[in-house]
This record gives sequence, structure tokens and C-alpha cells, in this order.
Amino acid sequence: MYFLLLCALSGVVTAYWRPGLPPPPYCGIDNDCCSGREDDCSHKIFDAICYCDEFCEQHDDCCPDYQSVCKNKEVKETLFPCKHGGKIYQQGETRMEDCNRCECVQINNKTLDWSCENDPCMVDQDVLNSVNYGSTTWRAANYTQFQGKKLRDGLIYKLGTMPLSAESRRMGPIRYDKNINYPSHFDARERWPRYISPVVDQGWCGSDWAISATTIASDRFAIQSNGAESMVLSPQTLLSCNRQQRGCQGGYIDVVWNFMRNRGIVDEECFPYEAKVTKCPFRPKGTLVEAGCRIPVTQRTSRYKVTPPSVLSTIPDIMYDIMDSGPVQGNIQIEINVDRPK
Repeated sequence: MYFLLLCALSGVVTAYWRPGLPPPPYCGIDNDCCSGREDDCSHKIFDAICYCDEFCEQHDDCCPDYQSVCKNKEVKETLFPCKHGGKIYQQGETRMEDCNRCECVQINNKTLDWSCENDPCMVDQDVLNSVNYGSTTWRAANYTQFQGKKLRDGLIYKLGTMPLSAESRRMGPIRYDKNINYPSHFDARERWPRYISPVVDQGWCGSDWAISATTIASDRFAIQSNGAESMVLSPQTLLSCNRQQRGCQGGYIDVVWNFMRNRGIVDEECFPYEAKVTKCPFRPKGTLVEAGCRIPVTQRTSRYKVTPPSVLSTIPDIMYDIMDSGPVQGNIQIEINVDRPK
């Protein structure tokens, strides 16, 4: 019996002081403060009773305004809490609303409310619906790995290639001017099935400039050597050792090719991709042996270097170069209102 009574009292005390109680006055309605124990010196709170007598101090069942009204003590007012999804949050507590962080903050002397970031998210259901509503040749989809990510972070860490420098834009293009009938379909994976590099997940790192350059260089090494040097080159070398770039926050493809031309890189087995900038383990110049790499063929001791970069400006010239020598690298400008194709 005593055990049950103590539990009941404990529940009442919690009820009197929990956030969300009706605001006072209680004792202050008629300044009715009682000495000793007076069971009638009480007020109703929801389905419970609070007291304005001195006895309440021994049982922690005083009304919320007992101290200020009956004892003339300054009592910090209970703030009305933040609420969301049926839960109560106190000042300083946070929650996520898609990609935006919300914090419970005090907005006046009585009330707490939510203060939320208002940044565009990578996944926008309105954009998905608008794209899929029209008669398009592709459909936008909601990919879970982008949920909770900000659009501005996606533009940095899922893209990453910077515009070409003014000097590179002034380069004269290569012209083939081949008057041939191009096929309606050409797939480098079918033309060179053993020489085309696999697709690489760049992770949450804006390293596409490094990955695309090394995979294309890998493909062309294999194609031009007829498979004698078929390997995957290391984009991590460019992330960690090319200090003229911005690492996971982006890079320039013309700078990449100049780096591979002058310094050379190693293969993926020697320096695996980690999707982050790490300490460069190599000297600026040296051989594969000095870098601690396995020698894939006896003829190769130097790092892998490329010829100077060149520019292709017409569709027929690009088509011919791909058919003759393998994949090429190009910039694609992505508008922020374009979603992920499926």
C-alpha cells in the first residue's frame, strides 16, 4: 500500500512541474497561502491537485507559483517547450528537418520555439514531381544516399570540376576533318572489352576531376599498348600530391593533365583511393620503385606520364578520337534545378 502511494505522489510531483502546464496564477488567485497542513488550500491542475500550504514543501506537491506568492521568492518562470512529432524538446535541444538543423530557442520570456535552417536540400520532392510530371525521356528518383544532404554540399562534393583556365580556353583545337560515315552506336566497352576502367564511386568527395582523368589515362595506356599496360591509375595521387588543386572541394582538368605530364602518377594498387585528401607519400619526382610500387611489366620503371593535353571542339572530331584512341574527358555544366536521372 505504501509503495503504491509513493509512486502516485512521485507521479503528481512530476506533473506539477512538467513543461506545458497551464500558466499561473494558482496560489496567486486570491493570495491564499496557508500555514501547516490545509488540504483545502489547493488548486486543480488538469486531473491532479497542487497545494498552497507549508506542508506541500515536504512532499513536493506545491503549486507552480507557491514560492513566488507565498514565500516572496523570485522563481524562474517555466518556459513553454518546443514540440514536434508528439515529443517535447527543451531549450538547446535539436532535431533535423530533412537536411536542415532545427534548435529549440527562447523567443520571449515565456515561450520556446524552433529556429531552423532554410537551405535547399539535394532531394526536393517538388522538383522530383515536376520533372516526372512532364513527358520526358528520363525520370528523376529519390536516392537515399542524398537524403539529409544540403544542395550546396552536393554541388561541391558530388561534382567538383572547375572551369578551364583562360589559357586552356585559348588552345587551338585538334582537327581531324575525317569525311567518314560514323556509326549510330559506339561503345568503348564493346570495342575494347578488357581495357576500359570500371566506374568509380567518388564517395562524398568532389574528386571527379581526378577520377575521370586517371580512368581515361588508364584506358588509353591499355588501348595504345594493346593490353601490355592494362592497369587502373591512382586518382588518390592527384588528390594528395597535386597541391595546385582543392582536393575534395574541386579541381581543374587542365592542371591535372599538366601534373600527370610533368610529375607522373602511380597505379591504384600502389596508392588506393580513399575519397579524402591524405599526406602524399611520394617525392615530387622519382620512379615506381622509389615509390614502393609493384612493377607491372619489366619495361616500366618510371611513373605513368601522359602527353600534353589537347582540345577537341567539333562533334565529328570527338567521335573520331573516341573510336580511334579511346574515351575522352569533358566538362558538363550542371544546373541546380536538374535532378538525378534514373
